[in-house]
Amino acid sequence: AEIHDLDQMGAAAAVQLFCWKTQSVRPDFILTASNVSSVSAICTRLDGLPLAIELAAARGNVLSPQALLARLDHRLPLLTGGARDVPRRLRSMRDAIAWSYDLLEESEQRLFQRLAVFAGGFTEGAATAVVGKSLLEPVTMLDRLTSLVDNHLIVAAGEGDGAPRFTMLETIREFGLEQLETHGEANETHARHAAWCLELALHAKPIWFTSNQKQLSDQLEREYDNLRAALDWLASTDDRGAFVTLVGSVWPFWFVRSHWAEGVSRLRLALEWTDGHHTIERLRVLTGAGCLWIMQREEPGARAFNEEALSIARELGNVSPIDSPFNGLAICANVRGDYDEGARWNEEALAAFRGLGDTVPSALPLVSVILSNMAFVAYQRGETRRAKTLAEEGLVMQRDLGFTWAASDSLFLLARIAEDAGEADRATGMYRKSLGLAAEHRDLQQIVDHIDRYAVVDRDAGRLDRAALMLGAGNRIHELLGVEPGSTQQALLDGVKRDARTRLGESGFMESWQAGHNLSLHDTIAIASGIVVPSRPPGATPAAARWGVTPRELEVLRLLAEGRTDQEIADGLFISRRTVNTHVSHLLAKLDVPTRKQAVALARSEKVLPD
Repeated sequence: AEIHDLDQMGAAAAVQLFCWKTQSVRPDFILTASNVSSVSAICTRLDGLPLAIELAAARGNVLSPQALLARLDHRLPLLTGGARDVPRRLRSMRDAIAWSYDLLEESEQRLFQRLAVFAGGFTEGAATAVVGKSLLEPVTMLDRLTSLVDNHLIVAAGEGDGAPRFTMLETIREFGLEQLETHGEANETHARHAAWCLELALHAKPIWFTSNQKQLSDQLEREYDNLRAALDWLASTDDRGAFVTLVGSVWPFWFVRSHWAEGVSRLRLALEWTDGHHTIERLRVLTGAGCLWIMQREEPGARAFNEEALSIARELGNVSPIDSPFNGLAICANVRGDYDEGARWNEEALAAFRGLGDTVPSALPLVSVILSNMAFVAYQRGETRRAKTLAEEGLVMQRDLGFTWAASDSLFLLARIAEDAGEADRATGMYRKSLGLAAEHRDLQQIVDHIDRYAVVDRDAGRLDRAALMLGAGNRIHELLGVEPGSTQQALLDGVKRDARTRLGESGFMESWQAGHNLSLHDTIAIASGIVVPSRPPGATPAAARWGVTPRELEVLRLLAEGRTDQEIADGLFISRRTVNTHVSHLLAKLDVPTRKQAVALARSEKVLPD
C-alpha cells in the first residue's frame, strides 16, 4: 500500500529487465508515472523471475503494462513465446516448471501438488496437517520439503513462530494447482486446507482481547492469504456452515488489524447465508458486523446488528457475556449521543465481565476496554476529572494484564488531558508511548488518531510545515482504512489546513502535504514519534476551557461556524436535533451572546475557534 516513486522503482533490477525486454519489441516504450505502478505490480506478480518477466515483456508489442497486468490472474497461458534458439524448457514458464517437476519421484510430485493449496506460505506442521502422512514413509516431512527446495519448486522463507516457513512462487503454485486438478485431488485437498484454517481460527477465538493478542494477530497476518484462500474456496463450494463459522471466529482479526473492507465483505455474505437463523453462529457474525460497521461510521446498521444479536442471545439463554453485544450497544448509543443508554449498557457489560473474573481469558481485559471507552465519553462531555480517573483505572488494569493494545487508547486520552492542562512534558511522553504501542500492534485507526492529533499540536505550536506533513500522512492512512474522518474531526483538520495554507502559501502547503502523503507507514511513525507538545505560560488554559465550553459543545460550535444546519450537525455527530439545540443553548449562555452568529464571532475573537 505504499506510493510508487518513479526514480526508485526505475532502479529496481526486475523493472529494468522488464523495460529492456519490452523495448526490444516496442522501441518507443519508456517507464512513466502513469505506468510505473503497473510495471511494478507485474514484476511482483511474476515473483521477480527473470524468465517470467522476459516472457511477459515479449507481449509488450500488443499489450500495455496496464492491460498485461489485468491478464495475469492466469499467468501460465500468457507466459509463452520465448526465443526459438533456446532449449524447449525455456520457451514458456510451464515448460520450465514442468522440467523440474518431472525430475521428482511420484510421491514428491503428489506432495508438491497438494502443497499448492497453500497461499502465502506454510510451516512443516501445517503441511503435515493438510497433506497427510501417507506420502512421507519412510522419510519425514522436513526431508520431503528439503527435496522440493533443492529442486527449486518451493522456497525456504525464514521462520514464523520459531518454525521454518516455506513458500511457493505464484507462477509455480499455479502449475501445482493445475496438476492437483488433473489428478483429481483438488476438492479433497482444498477441504483439508479449509479445515486447517478453521481449526486455526477456532483456536484463536478465546485469545482475542488478551495479552496474547499481538502474537496471535502476527500469526494470522502470516496466514492471511491462507485464510482468504479458504474463505474463497468455501464460498465457491457453498459450504455455508464452515464459511459462517470461520467468519464468526476470525472477525476480531479484521477489526484489530484494520482489514475492515474485507471483513465487511465476508460478513455480508455470512449475514445473507444465516438470515433468519437463531443460532450462536449467527450471533457471532452479527456481533462482528456491529463492530466493523461502527468503525465505518454506519451507526444505524451497527445498532440493528447488535440489537438482533441481543435478541438471539436472550432467546438462546446460555450465551457467554463474551459473545454478547453489550459493548457494541454501548458504543452505538454513545456515538448517537444517547449517553444514558450508553452508560446502562456499559454498566451491564462491566458487571457481566467482572462476574467472569479470570475464568475467561478476555473478561478482565474487556473490563479495561470498557473503562477506557467510558473515559473517552466523559472527556467528550467535558467531565475531565471523571475521564482521567476512568482512563487511569483502565491503564492500571491494562499494565497489570499486559494488554498493551488497549493501553495505547488509555495513554492517548491521558495525553490529551495532560495537553489540555498545560502539562507539555507529560503529554509528550504519553503521546510517544501510546503511538509506540499502536505501531507495535499495527492498528491503523490508533495510528491515524495520533497523526491527526499531531497535525493540530504542530499547528498550535506554529510548526505549520510539519502540520501540513502530518495532514498528508494522515490522509494517506485514512485512504488505507477506506474511511474518512468523522465530520467533526474533518472540520478540525480543515482548520489546520486553512492555517497552514495561509502561512505556507498554496505551493508550500502542497509540497509539505504531498511529502507526507508519499511517506511509508514506517517513516510516518518515525517522524511522528518526534512529537513535542508546546509549553504554555504558567496558569494558562485552553480558550475553550476558560469559557467552560465542553469538547462536544466545541464540535457543535465548529460546525455552526461552517454554516451547517441543525439537521446536518445532528447527522454528522449522530445525535438528535433536540440535542443539538440543547448544546447551542448552553453555548449562547456560556458565551453570553443572544445569537449563533455572535457566538461564532466571539469564539473566533477569543481563540475558542481558529480564525
